[in-house]
Amino acid sequence: MRQVNEAEYTNKFGIYFHPDIPKEFDHDSLTQWGNENGIQVTGVWMESTCKDKALLDEVFDKGSLDISLWKPRVPRGATLLAKFHDEDGPYAYFGKKVEDETCQS
Repeated sequence: MRQVNEAEYTNKFGIYFHPDIPKEFDHDSLTQWGNENGIQVTGVWMESTCKDKALLDEVFDKGSLDISLWKPRVPRGATLLAKFHDEDGPYAYFGKKVEDETCQS
């Protein structure tokens, strides 16, 4: 999976999709895509990781679609795959290349 400039693929509301992931996906299909490509896929909900109460109120109480100020913490060695809204709220997926096991003699 190539490294890309997130700004080139992020819209004005902070919605982002890495250009190498499938155009349409759900959790299971993205995980399957990751397995097929040697990428461990993980994710987080904005509601459980964002500490900015004003931003949470704006999104969850006032219904704002703008999540551009949410900067989910990318796990070490991982790449942001997607940041978007789904029916349960804003979510982010990350991908980390799985290292092949090698035998040492």
